[in-house]
This record gives sequence, C-alpha cells and structure tokens, in this order.
Amino acid sequence: VSLLLAQKRIDDALGFARDIASREPQSPKGPTLEGEVLHVAQRYDEAIVAYDRALSRQQAGQIAIKRFVARNAAGAGDEALAE
Repeated sequence: VSLLLAQKRIDDALGFARDIASREPQSPKGPTLEGEVLHVAQRYDEAIVAYDRALSRQQAGQIAIKRFVARNAAGAGDEALAE
C-alpha cells in the first residue's frame, strides 16, 4: 500500500485494502489500511468510518489514534478529544 500511495495510485491502494478486508473479514487490517489510504487522499469522513469498522473488530490504541488524527484533520478535533 505504501508503494502505491507513493506513486499516487490511490484507487489501487484502496482496492488492495478492500481486498484484504474481504479476505479477512474478522481482522482489523483491511479497514485500517483503507482508513490510511482515505486519510492520505484527504477523504477524512470516509477514513473515520473505516477506522470505526477496524475498531469494531479490535479495540486497539493505534487504530484509535489514527481515528483521532483523521477526526482532527476533518476539523472535529474538539469533538474527538471529548470522545
């Protein structure tokens, strides 16, 4: 995914992340990668939804931090702090 993002191949990176999510439906890996790709694409609201899916599969501090950063980038930093 990092290589695809470095080449600005957002759609390919997103497809890769979603493929992982469909192959491993109980794992947080796919939605976490999807959130990262969407964040890089500045599609923050969609990234937050992807991180929420990942957190529903596994409560992990690293994912929660990524979600907070996306919320802050979306202009909802104060609300993110309150959560």
